[in-house]
Amino acid sequence: MRYIKSHLADFLTVCNGLAGFLALMYILDGGLANFIIAAQLILIGMLLDGLDGITARAFKTQHAFGRKLDAICDVVTFCFAPGFLLYGRYYNPDHTSIQLVDNAFVVASVLLICGLGTLRLARSSNGNRSQGHFNGLPTSYVAYLSIGITFTVSEPMYMFLVVAFLSILMHLEIRFLKPRGLLTFVFFLFVVAMIWTLTNWDSNPNNYLLRFLLLSSGLYLLSPLLIGRHVNGDNVSTHV
Repeated sequence: MRYIKSHLADFLTVCNGLAGFLALMYILDGGLANFIIAAQLILIGMLLDGLDGITARAFKTQHAFGRKLDAICDVVTFCFAPGFLLYGRYYNPDHTSIQLVDNAFVVASVLLICGLGTLRLARSSNGNRSQGHFNGLPTSYVAYLSIGITFTVSEPMYMFLVVAFLSILMHLEIRFLKPRGLLTFVFFLFVVAMIWTLTNWDSNPNNYLLRFLLLSSGLYLLSPLLIGRHVNGDNVSTHV
């Protein structure tokens, strides 16, 4: 039992990485049905990523190796898998002048989410982590919004603008709330709701629930305002 407790969090972390790897395999196969499955696998990875942190804190098994393992698996699930999903959905092999411009936006979006996301995770795994906030927008949130964008936004240029904005936020010195307590439950609820919504996507491509989830999850971008109030009141640790 002691062995299980000491390694359970790492096992969940590896499962997160495997979910991202499976998502890549489905994306490479192509087709809308495979893209939906890939998106759901990324979302399952998010659930596992949340569970490994909860497990590590509950069993007091947090360690440096787990932090680095978490970063490696997150790169696969929250950077490369969403990036490839965007590429698979938006890239058009036709070589007309209009498509060349659109494809340039697609490639730029993939490079941003993969490159800046990897740098964001490398930075966070190499420094001290605050218990109350993320320093910069978390990659899991960027991946969540990227999935929502993939199935709701049709124009590559608009997709690029959103991805570029989110990628920049990952590296700004802005504090975003970490899910704790009730916020953790809300996080899991949003992820499960998107998984369920994508299950019915083929029969209802204009699903308003997905649009609602995308827009309402955008409220998380306002969380630095709450942290700012707490910091001013000395209620939150200010170390990064």
